[in-house]
Amino acid sequence: MLEQAALEEKAEREAAERRHKDLTQLQKEQAALLEERRQLKKLEFAEKEEERRMEELRQQAEDEAIAEERRRILEQHAPLLIGFLPPGLFRNMAEMSSLPENIQAQFRRHVPIQDDPDLW
Repeated sequence: MLEQAALEEKAEREAAERRHKDLTQLQKEQAALLEERRQLKKLEFAEKEEERRMEELRQQAEDEAIAEERRRILEQHAPLLIGFLPPGLFRNMAEMSSLPENIQAQFRRHVPIQDDPDLW
């Protein structure tokens, strides 16, 4: 009887140790999965941030190309259209100052500029 009780007690201890080891192993695996998820989220965030930065650079380059083309078209065609161009064609004096001086002089006479202090 004592031997059987000792065997049962030993079996219970071994089962408890096995459950404890299994629980510890499960907790380690959960911690590893959580860390892996954190790393993946951090990586995704960095990728999205890089995509956003690249999109901003692309948009900035596109805006610069559009502004340059607009300036070129104005420089090339606006002198022929003085008197037909609407007020506010130039957004500000700086935009107009990028044109050659002779074209600026013609525009100052015929086309009001939005931030021109004489307009107010």
